[in-house]
Amino acid sequence: MDSYEWNKVLAAILTALLVVLGLRYFGDNVLFGGHGVKYKDFAVSVDLPEAGAGGAKEEEKPLDLGTLLAAASVEAGSRSAKKCAACHNFEQGGPNLTGPNLWGLVGRDIGSKDGFRYSAALQGIGGAWTYENLYSFVENPQTLANGSAMVLKIRKPEERANIIAYLASLTPDAPPFPAPVVIEETSETIDETPLDAE
Repeated sequence: MDSYEWNKVLAAILTALLVVLGLRYFGDNVLFGGHGVKYKDFAVSVDLPEAGAGGAKEEEKPLDLGTLLAAASVEAGSRSAKKCAACHNFEQGGPNLTGPNLWGLVGRDIGSKDGFRYSAALQGIGGAWTYENLYSFVENPQTLANGSAMVLKIRKPEERANIIAYLASLTPDAPPFPAPVVIEETSETIDETPLDAE
């Protein structure tokens, strides 16, 4: 390759460098105003919802046990209660097993089934098996009675409600379910005064 060819190659490289530097200068100073402004200064921050196992994280709503129990199925609760049958009997007059017999449980005093020796955790609670207590206990026994021997946890709210409805069906004179929460619609008054009115 002679010197003329080398000059053309060098000229092409210099031209490319000048174009790149010129574009950078144009972008930094003309488009973005110079003075140390960086491209990142024009970035827009977007808050994305936290993703969990099921997608976007839902806002936690207060418990509406009345609505859950109104929609509950005794038949589905009977099927779900088979998980409990390893430790509990559901028959009227049936024996206690590892856990107490659950016939007539709703409204009964906590830790009061004759012939069953309860853990100290349950004996110390007091009160009765209300729908709220049962819901909390079936979800996680340790929440209501820390130290309870019961280990089964029912995670799905609908399944817990079904089991509680089934237990209520086994309780003569069971108290009525709590009433569903009524959400009142609020209507905001819109000011229709024209903007230019004084």
